[in-house]
Amino acid sequence: MVHAPRGVVPLLLANVAALSLCSGRATAAAPPSAAATATTVLSARDGVPIRVWSAGEGAPAVVLIHCWMCDHHIWDNVVPELAKSYRVVTLDLPGHGASGRDRTTWTMAALGEDVASVVRTLHLGKVILVGHSMGGAVMLEAAGRTPGHVVGMIGVDTLLDADERDDPKATDAWLAAMKADFRGQTQALVHMIAGKSSDPAVIGRVAEQMSSGDPAIGLALMDSLQHYDVKTGMRRAHAPMVGINSTMHATNVAANRKYLPRYELLLLPEGVGHFPQVEAPQAFNALLLQAIAMLTH
Repeated sequence: MVHAPRGVVPLLLANVAALSLCSGRATAAAPPSAAATATTVLSARDGVPIRVWSAGEGAPAVVLIHCWMCDHHIWDNVVPELAKSYRVVTLDLPGHGASGRDRTTWTMAALGEDVASVVRTLHLGKVILVGHSMGGAVMLEAAGRTPGHVVGMIGVDTLLDADERDDPKATDAWLAAMKADFRGQTQALVHMIAGKSSDPAVIGRVAEQMSSGDPAIGLALMDSLQHYDVKTGMRRAHAPMVGINSTMHATNVAANRKYLPRYELLLLPEGVGHFPQVEAPQAFNALLLQAIAMLTH
C-alpha cells in the first residue's frame, strides 16, 4: 500500500498494540465482477501469466490496478459504472489472485512492466491508468514504459507526498514485525487505515484476503515499495495525474507538482478511508468519473 508504512509507520508502531484485529468472522466471497471477457497475457518481462478481464466499450480504455495483496475484485463496485462509457480493464497483478507466481524478484518495476504488457498485448491504444495504494507506484512504472499510450493517471489514496521521507529505522522495524507475524500485522494495517465509519464486515473481508496472501511475495513487494523512488517515477511518467485521496492523511499538492506539474486533487468524503471502492462506492465512482473527465477534456 503506497503510503503504508510511508507516512503511517510511526502511527502503526505507536498504536498497533491497541488495534482490534479482524476475527475472520466476515469471510464471504466478494461479489462477482460485471460481465467481462477474461484472457491471459504473458508478461514481457519473464513470461509470467497475467489474468485480465475486459468489460464495456469506449475510449480511452481505463485500466484499474489493485493494491498490495488484493486482486481485481477490489474494483467490483466500480467496473459496472465505468463500463457504461469506457472499455474497462482489470487484472490480477502477478503474485495475486489468478495470476502466476513463478518469479524470483518482486518489485514495483516488475509489476509496472506487467501492466505495460497488458496495455501493449491487448492493443488498448490510449489509456487512463488508475492505481490504488501500491497500485500508484505500479501505475507510474507502467506509464513510464508505455510512452504515447497513457493520457492520464488517477491515484487512489496513494502518492500523497513525493517529498516525504520515512525514518529508515522505523520502516525497518515495521518490516521486521511484519516478517515475524505477516497475518497479524497485515490485518492490523488494514484496520488502521480503513475509515472509521466503514462497515466492519467489509473491512473484515479485505483484511482476511490481504492477510491470506503469500508472505514471501508480500514482504518482497512491501520492501520494494518502501524503497521506491517516487520522484523519479513521477518524472518518467510524463502524464497528468488526478489524486482521489482520503482526508485521513494530508496530500502535499505543491510537492507532487514539482515532479508532476499537471497534478490535481479530489478529496473523498470525511470518514472514508484507504479503501473507498468498497467503503463508499457511490461517492468514489462519482469522483472517479469526475477525474476521468478532467483528464479527457
